[in-house]
Amino acid sequence: MSDHRIPMPTPGRFLTLYDIEIARILYRVLLEHARDTAEPIYFFELIESARSLVPDREHPIHKQVCVGIGRRLEALRMFTDAHGHPDLSCLAMNSTGDSPLPDFTERLAALREYDWASVDDELETQCHAWEKRLRRRPTRRYDEAKNLMWAHFRTNRARYHADIEYRFRAEMIAELEAGGDVEEVFANFNRTLREPEPA
Repeated sequence: MSDHRIPMPTPGRFLTLYDIEIARILYRVLLEHARDTAEPIYFFELIESARSLVPDREHPIHKQVCVGIGRRLEALRMFTDAHGHPDLSCLAMNSTGDSPLPDFTERLAALREYDWASVDDELETQCHAWEKRLRRRPTRRYDEAKNLMWAHFRTNRARYHADIEYRFRAEMIAELEAGGDVEEVFANFNRTLREPEPA
């Protein structure tokens, strides 16, 4: 896939550099899990396993919590869907053993029948293409990103969940520093807050 044809995860959701960084690590865990047992893994186990692969404490995976993991898994599905692979994200479950995905049984069966041996480097290639496009956006200094976030929030407060600035201030500033579009950044986190919270 060429870098100018980045698909959207779902309508109203946008791909960010954080999504890519975290999806890259989740992929490594889920791929190994699919090859090993292909049994579901809880969200918190997935996050802990991913963290163990990244010693750098500044990597965004160390700030990832179960709330919002769906955004990162959607970025992973963008890759598997685009390349015709089964859905690795279907292995991820909430603490009650439920999957938020439709047709879970069919997705899991397709995953278990698939030979994953030849797809190791494909996600890395796709991530580089996504990052190349997203990094064309000019970066911002911290104070610029913070002021942009506040100005947008003050002007558009009624559009967003009441907790968005309190819950995701640091993450939003970081994504704006990386060149994220302010509308896209707020839309992503707003949707995360309005979705059912994974157990």
